[in-house]
Amino acid sequence: MEVRVSKLLLSEVIKVFKKINLEAEKQGKKLSNYLDEKVKSSSVPLKDLVKKDQLESITLKHKDFKRA
Repeated sequence: MEVRVSKLLLSEVIKVFKKINLEAEKQGKKLSNYLDEKVKSSSVPLKDLVKKDQLESITLKHKDFKRA
């Protein structure tokens, strides 16, 4: 059962990937550049999320991002 579900899921993922790749080709861009633009256009700056109370706190692990 799990194998069948995995095969169906994989085939759907491949269909979506091909569709995205076709859109990138239509715009004459590399897939990586196309995806970067999509991510940047749909991202929201952290300061806007904080202003809208959609973000309560973030746990930072890297010491360079923490305040001294």
